[in-house]
Amino acid sequence: MKWDVSLLVVALVAVAGEGRVFAEQSSPTVVLDSWWSGDYAKNGCEQSKKFMEENRRLVYQFGCEAVTACPEMMPRYSACTLAFSGPAAVAHGFEDELITQFAMSSSCKGVTVARYGPDEKTSGAAQAALRREHWTLIIDYVVGAPTQSWSLIQRSLLQRGSGGLHQADGSTPAKIASDVCAIVLERGGTTAR
Repeated sequence: MKWDVSLLVVALVAVAGEGRVFAEQSSPTVVLDSWWSGDYAKNGCEQSKKFMEENRRLVYQFGCEAVTACPEMMPRYSACTLAFSGPAAVAHGFEDELITQFAMSSSCKGVTVARYGPDEKTSGAAQAALRREHWTLIIDYVVGAPTQSWSLIQRSLLQRGSGGLHQADGSTPAKIASDVCAIVLERGGTTAR
C-alpha cells in the first residue's frame, strides 16, 4: 500500500499541533478581563451618583449613618467624584498593580497572564490565549474600596461540573495574584464563596 505524501504531512502536522497545544496548556494561562472591571467600576459610580441624587436631602437632614446604604455608598461616591481620569481608568490602574504582582511573585512562576480589554492594553497574547484553554480572572472593581472581590473561571471544568469557579472578597493585588497562582498551579487556593 502506497502512502499519499500529502496525507502523511497533514497527519504529522496534526500530531505536532496537538503536542504544541498540550505544551502550551501545561503552562496555565490567566486572562484578566479588563472589559469587566472597567464596566463594573463605571456602573458602581453611576449607582452611587444616583443614590446620592435621590437621598441627598435625607443625608443632609439626618446624617449618613441614618440613611440605609449611605455608609457603603458615600465612600464610593466620594472616590468616584475624585477619580479625574474616570472610574474605568482607576480600575485599570488596579489591574496594572495586579499584573505587577503576578510578575513579581515567585509563587506565580510558570503562569502566563494576559489582559483582554477595550484599549491598547489588550495584547495579541490575550487574543491567542482566548482561543485555547485558559482561566478568566474577573475583578468586581469598586472605586474607593481598598480591597476588591474577584472570580476565577475555568470554563471547561465548570461545564463538566467539576469545579472551575473560585471567588474571594476583600483581596489586595498581592493576595489575588497569590491565590490565583495557587489555584491554577493546583496548589490549593481560595474556594468558591
